[in-house]
Amino acid sequence: MPPKMSKAKDAESLLAELPPPLRAVTKRLRAFVNEHAPKLVEQVKWGSLCFVGKKVVCYTHALEEHVDFGFFQGALLDDPAQVLQGKGKFLRHVKVRKPADVKEKVLVPLLKQALALDAKPR
Repeated sequence: MPPKMSKAKDAESLLAELPPPLRAVTKRLRAFVNEHAPKLVEQVKWGSLCFVGKKVVCYTHALEEHVDFGFFQGALLDDPAQVLQGKGKFLRHVKVRKPADVKEKVLVPLLKQALALDAKPR
């Protein structure tokens, strides 16, 4: 059974609700985003930890056995390593099962593209 949607109001409360393995993955992803996109603001939206510039750029969403690390404009990203999953109009994500699965060589270029899209005038 998937976890229920969090009602947490801030990142620390959200992390505290997660089981230890998912908390470790989410903390690693949070550190990754804070290192490579320090100007993004953390917000809890839709029961997930989101990173916001002009709009939501990326997010973490804990599921039963993994954490989705996703991009709100993921469908527009060039993904030469073909790591992004999803078939919706906008969202794409990577499934992260353990902290060591955060592959910076692959994820940094995706995050940089997402930041560039967010910076464009709308």
